[in-house]
Amino acid sequence: MENKEKNNSKLVLVISIIGIIICAVFIGAKIYQGYKNDHAYDDLQSKVEKETTQVEETTEETIKDNPVNFEELYQTNKDIIGWLVIEDTKIDYPVLQYPEENQAYYLYRNVYGEKSIYGSIYTERKNSKDFTDRVTVMYGHNMNNGSMFNNLHKFSDKEFFDKHQYIYLFIPGHILKYEVVSAFEYDDRHILNSFDFADDKTFEGYLEMIQNPQSMVKNVRDGIELTLDDKILVLSTCVNTNESARYLVQARLAGDEITK
Repeated sequence: MENKEKNNSKLVLVISIIGIIICAVFIGAKIYQGYKNDHAYDDLQSKVEKETTQVEETTEETIKDNPVNFEELYQTNKDIIGWLVIEDTKIDYPVLQYPEENQAYYLYRNVYGEKSIYGSIYTERKNSKDFTDRVTVMYGHNMNNGSMFNNLHKFSDKEFFDKHQYIYLFIPGHILKYEVVSAFEYDDRHILNSFDFADDKTFEGYLEMIQNPQSMVKNVRDGIELTLDDKILVLSTCVNTNESARYLVQARLAGDEITK
């Protein structure tokens, strides 16, 4: 009986050790993937010189070079369609769009097309690559290490929201400046599948919703009046405490600087 108890104790100990090893390997792999992910984007960011504070209308005589060298970025991945920057956040990433049917391709692939839990910042084929649609939705994971779209949640802080009015998007030939209208928790519906934005009434209703969101977690900028001529950029990420919710930052196009 005593030997049996000893054997059981040894078995429990062995199983516990194996469990600890498996957990350590899993955690180590996740940490390494995070390190690899951060440095992958560090390499790209070092090639991009961005000035975001002055985005104004230009004439042909004053058109300047685009600070993002897309030809160089295309050598990394031809699916890159833009570069998104939000000041005082970690959001300083290329934006991708997969050209084929699998619209979740970049959900779990990095900018190099390698499988990664971090995924990429991306739009779907339902949206044009030049961001001329009435509503463009951009997706990114809410990663615990603060990367990808995790820092969108900073907009839930009223002081941060008030101080950070603009989002900058660099695309070939243009620097787009978006003014943040609101930030709030929403349900997990697929926005582009749920609304027919070609219909004026539908679009008008959506504009009304983002100016008056029905959410307990929200910030809305005063003094903005949206019209049917506006173009809206929606940044979407998960809410870790609620799988069926999404955190959305809604911004309208406020400036378009033409570049070479």
